[in-house]
Amino acid sequence: MLRVSVGRYELAKMAVAPSHRGRGIGEQLGSAAVSFARDVGADTVFLQTNSRLAGAIRLYERLGFRHRPDLHPSEYARADVYMELPIKRHRS
Repeated sequence: MLRVSVGRYELAKMAVAPSHRGRGIGEQLGSAAVSFARDVGADTVFLQTNSRLAGAIRLYERLGFRHRPDLHPSEYARADVYMELPIKRHRS
């Protein structure tokens, strides 16, 4: 997780080695990242990925990320998919 600005974090460069895929590790990592964002008071988590990574995109969708227009140019040359997840705060 990279803090981009107050309340805004990027889920960046998450990967699971090919030899360990299919075991739920990516989902565990993604869930932990979202929990971390919630714990530190994030309002939004976003990510940029490539449309060829269909499995990763399905994972992000399961985690609650939604496709959105990318209003900022990406520093990642191959990124052509932008997704966001608004963080819902638990009420105390």
